[in-house]
Amino acid sequence: MDSFSKQAYEVFWISSSFEDDLGSSETIVIESSAVTVADKDGTDVTTDVIVLGTLSCDSTSQKAQVQIKGGVESASPYKITFRIVTDSSPANKWENDIKMKVKEL
Repeated sequence: MDSFSKQAYEVFWISSSFEDDLGSSETIVIESSAVTVADKDGTDVTTDVIVLGTLSCDSTSQKAQVQIKGGVESASPYKITFRIVTDSSPANKWENDIKMKVKEL
């Protein structure tokens, strides 16, 4: 997923796939990984948009996932950045960005 739209009230899970990046026996180390959010002006609004403590990994599909909330139309589009670290030695690091647009209908 490169981008999506939501309304401010909505709270749901999004994921970012790293399956094409990771080797066959390589997995995501969620404790070393992070997700951040910046509004259209580049201001860090992670705590306003991410439900804290929800970053997790589906090791079967190599997707990092997080629950999102809130946002305001005037501050969108937001940039959600997933940064993951793998268990390889030395560790590989990957990054995916997703654009979130908040629109009230």
